[in-house]
Amino acid sequence: MENKNILASLTNIANELDNNGLFDEANVVTKIAEKLTRKITAQYTGPGSTGEYQTRKERYLDNEIT
Repeated sequence: MENKNILASLTNIANELDNNGLFDEANVVTKIAEKLTRKITAQYTGPGSTGEYQTRKERYLDNEIT
């Protein structure tokens, strides 16, 4: 449940930044939320399942925000 609250908060922050015209900052927060979502999914689905990286784009996004 805590992860759900964190993701909801990140989404709210990204939306607020977007509403204030801070598009680059909103994109950064969105990428962080996406990365967290992938990590949570991988945690619950285990190695070799759909939670692992599926595309080059996902791998790129992960490296982009770290």
